Amino acid sequence: MSSSIQEANQPRRRLTHPTFSFVKDPKDLENLSLHESPYGDLTLRAARDLEPNSILFTLPFDSVLTYDVVRNTKLSRLIMDTAGVCCSPEILVWLNMVCWYKTDYDTDNIYSSKHLRALSKEPPNVSSWPSYLQDLLIGTNIYSVLDVSGKNDNTLGNVHVIVKALSIVEEVRQFILLTNANNSNNINNNNDDDDDSIAIHNFFIPGGTSIFNKESIGWARGHFVSRRFPELKPSKFIKDLTKQNQHTIGYGDRLSCFIPLLDLMNHNPEMSSTCTVSLEDTDTVVIRIGTKGVKNGDELIYRYGNLSNETLLQGYGFCLEDNGQDAISFRIRKHQQPQHENIADSDTAISTTDNDGEVFFLKKGGVSGIPKEFWEAIAGNNNNNSESDGTNDNGDVDDDQQLEIGLGDLQKLKEYVDGKLKDLLSAPGWLYDQKKEVLVGTTSEDDADNDNDEAAAIHYDRVRKKFIQFYLKGQKEVLEKLHDDLVEMLQQCSDLEDAEEQEEESDSYSDSDTN
Repeated sequence: MSSSIQEANQPRRRLTHPTFSFVKDPKDLENLSLHESPYGDLTLRAARDLEPNSILFTLPFDSVLTYDVVRNTKLSRLIMDTAGVCCSPEILVWLNMVCWYKTDYDTDNIYSSKHLRALSKEPPNVSSWPSYLQDLLIGTNIYSVLDVSGKNDNTLGNVHVIVKALSIVEEVRQFILLTNANNSNNINNNNDDDDDSIAIHNFFIPGGTSIFNKESIGWARGHFVSRRFPELKPSKFIKDLTKQNQHTIGYGDRLSCFIPLLDLMNHNPEMSSTCTVSLEDTDTVVIRIGTKGVKNGDELIYRYGNLSNETLLQGYGFCLEDNGQDAISFRIRKHQQPQHENIADSDTAISTTDNDGEVFFLKKGGVSGIPKEFWEAIAGNNNNNSESDGTNDNGDVDDDQQLEIGLGDLQKLKEYVDGKLKDLLSAPGWLYDQKKEVLVGTTSEDDADNDNDEAAAIHYDRVRKKFIQFYLKGQKEVLEKLHDDLVEMLQQCSDLEDAEEQEEESDSYSDSDTN
């Protein structure tokens, strides 16, 4: 019997998960069935047959935890206004998740308080957070983001972000602890909870520093990025809120937010067999069944096919096999002009260690899939000293101007791809062999709990390693295609140079014979 069938046959759990309290219409709960696998996974399934495009459940927009909401909690305002530090969105979200309200209610932020508390107490996909993946991802992009040692040559330039985040979080933690200590003698004498000078006592902050580390911040960054829903466009309702909100900053045409219940849904790249998310009537988030519909007992899934495996792994701990959105990041930085003519220009156009420059993500498709902007960035390095400014006689940009890509830059790009491919192939995640995996059970009733724990641990480890190999395989395909195309391009350039040299030699011999 397959694991999915076993899971479906497990008794249905009562819908006691805290996020179910957000469902707008109680009748929608009749569509949902929460099951637990033998390994402890929670799976959301359809409780009855549902037609294509029918509504699965609706949520009030107030329950969708947007960055605007988090940025305006008491804690966030205290951090920004009183502590005097500027936190990035993911750090504010994470701090609010950790420092949830001690009180059971908050009339000003009732939905956000409940949601933050739910996320803090029962985090999504906790069994596959990136902290479990670190040792197996050494030398890959995910580990680079979490590495602050400076020893990893494949860093993506995000190390400074993590270091800065850790510094800010520690500063905030010390501020909160100090404020609590200073106000401890005044709390009993002042019952005005709206007084921001003592409002900090309403928040919980862990006494130790164990959770304030690079792993948790790395998780928070990926978690925030992976929750930008392309289906949710800012409506007039949201734009009006933005105008009234002095703390709001723009995030393009996508909303970064936490949507209740979606963390209990599985994930699939096929839109026809998944649920869709939309904002309707300016105040309701609607989750609809895909065009195939669902049957009673079917697992409910949400489409994440528009995200790369790197983003999925970093944010959720899972990824998709044969993900067409897989990409490799490249940073193009400008050459530094030498102050003296005798100083050799040793800069490279391709960089992963510098924080300056522009980052590009090259997807599957090889050289043909490289965006024009990538070549323009490389060509810009070569044309810095050119007399032409790229405009025609009328002062307009000349779109027909030829890009001058140096042969040396192509060679450097190939060398960089070769090095990245070599590091990728040496990642320990390739060493996993599922055939060698053996689960040995015992018949002793006293050891039943230990056997279940062992089975769950092996299951989680197997799933994580499978996802790691999906990720590595996708990265390998992107790099190998780039490598092959660059080898062919360089060979063509070499053949062209040989032909030109032969032509020059032929012309030289011809001139010699004439003389």
